[in-house]
Amino acid sequence: MAKKLPIIISAPHACSRVPKKWRKRMLLNEDQLWHFSDPFTNLTARHSRAFSVHIAKTHRALGDLNRLPTPETAFRKYDFHGKNRVWKDGQEPNNFEKAELLQRSWFPYYEDIFEKLRKLIERGARKILFIDHHNTASDHPAGDGREYMPAIVISNFGSRHRGGRVKSRGELSMPASAMTFLRKILWEETGLGSEINQIYHGGYAVKWVMENAKTIDPGVKVYGLQFEYNLGLIHNPISKKNDLVALELLKKKINRSITRLAEYLKCDEC
Repeated sequence: MAKKLPIIISAPHACSRVPKKWRKRMLLNEDQLWHFSDPFTNLTARHSRAFSVHIAKTHRALGDLNRLPTPETAFRKYDFHGKNRVWKDGQEPNNFEKAELLQRSWFPYYEDIFEKLRKLIERGARKILFIDHHNTASDHPAGDGREYMPAIVISNFGSRHRGGRVKSRGELSMPASAMTFLRKILWEETGLGSEINQIYHGGYAVKWVMENAKTIDPGVKVYGLQFEYNLGLIHNPISKKNDLVALELLKKKINRSITRLAEYLKCDEC
């Protein structure tokens, strides 16, 4: 029997807390900061079959781990709604502070992922599945098209609905056939519809892992997927209550879907 395809999972926006040192310089209140993260992904990203699971320990307001690590790109001025400023007047971190924040969070995060890639490749892995795990609330339009979040969005830098190659976006991180397969099994496992490359097309973390794996061994194939579920599957935006039973069920069903995807990708034709 062929070896199982190794899985690495990342939850770069999982941290919902901001230290008091920075919190007092912000305009966003606690609820806004909570929504500005990806709540519960520290739990839903965990998979017993994964070789490693990487959970962010720093809030994205203090350096977004799914963006290029520069003071200009990793720090947002506004939250998801595009109308709530993150920082008080004159209180945004200066470039020195931003560089220090990135040194403490962004670089160690990716160094850890790189080390796990290196270990897998040294052990003989020729294919690796990388999942970048997120969620988004449907209380605001998101993405370039300013659309509202469906139940699940899966992204591979490809075309909408089918996941085929789009020249302007470069290499697909996952074959189109695997995207339609995953959409099918997500329906079977969760009963929820999934959209391909709607709102989100793929993120920085997926590209980083694909490119850096090749620096270790150009012959290694990394399959990358950005996975995004609707926060409303767990958090009721009206009652403000969290459904922890739904959280556990969703986690199990997502994990079964990822395991089935890994089995599919293990074949030589993929």
